[in-house]
Amino acid sequence: MCKFASFIMTKTGEFWCASDKHEDIIAAQKLDDTRSPPDFVRVELLPNESTRKDLSTWMFVVDQDVLPTWTFARDPELERRSREALSRRAKSESWFAEVIADLAVSGYAGTATAGDAGTATAGDAGTATAGYAGTATAGDDGTATAGVAGTATAGDDGTATAGDDGTATAGYAGTATAGARGTATAGENGTATAGVAGTATAGDAGTATAGTRGTATAGDAGTATAGYDGTATAGARGTATAGDDGTATAGARGTATAGDAGTATAGDDGTATAGFAGTATAGARGTATAGYAGTATAGDDGILNIRWWDGKRRRVATFYVGEDGIEPNIGYGADERGKAVRKAGNR
Repeated sequence: MCKFASFIMTKTGEFWCASDKHEDIIAAQKLDDTRSPPDFVRVELLPNESTRKDLSTWMFVVDQDVLPTWTFARDPELERRSREALSRRAKSESWFAEVIADLAVSGYAGTATAGDAGTATAGDAGTATAGYAGTATAGDDGTATAGVAGTATAGDDGTATAGDDGTATAGYAGTATAGARGTATAGENGTATAGVAGTATAGDAGTATAGTRGTATAGDAGTATAGYDGTATAGARGTATAGDDGTATAGARGTATAGDAGTATAGDDGTATAGFAGTATAGARGTATAGYAGTATAGDDGILNIRWWDGKRRRVATFYVGEDGIEPNIGYGADERGKAVRKAGNR
């Protein structure tokens, strides 16, 4: 009697069908059931009710007495191939999810939901949700959500959200959000947000935001924001902002802002702003602004804005590269009178 899940194994192939009956599989594949010995094997993999979401615990059964000459009783290779076929079947058939519950697979525009440590896969425009430590994958325009420590992957224009310590990856124009210490990666025009100590990477024209001590990287014309002790890097025409003690780097014509004691570097025509005791470097025709006791460097025709203390209040001294002895690509600070002074290490 055929039981779920049934397969027909030949020397070179593995077959199954929706009815889960051996005879239907034999008919569909046009196999000869009159030969002796036969050239195929009827096998079944029976779910373990207590651990049915773990396919490796399913019991392997050969459902015929006479075997082909290419195999034998308790053949480990036959069992290995059968288990691989079960795994492929689990990922390809939507109704399969109803039997094993915690492993959910859905087709086009469908919804797949899996429990803790489960795997959920949905087709284009679908939604996939997996539980704790699970994996959720959704097709184009889909949404994938995975629990703590899980992995969520969504297709183009999709949204992927993963829990703490998780990884979220979204396709073109998608949005990826990962929890604390997670990694979020989004495609072009996408948005990637990662939690504390996480890493967020977004494609061209994208936005990447990472939490405390995180790293955020955005493509050309993108925006990257990183938290305390973080590093933010944005491409040409982009904006990079890093928290206290952070490092912010922006491409040509970009804007880079770093917190106190941070380092901000912007490309040509860019603007770099660093906090207290920080270092700001801007390219040619750019503007570099450094906090009190900080260092500002700009290229040809650039502008230096340096904060200083006159004994009563904070002031900003402005210097122009090429005027009053201010040279390009040299680090300057301001003394107690607001005059430009070269920083140590600059000749």
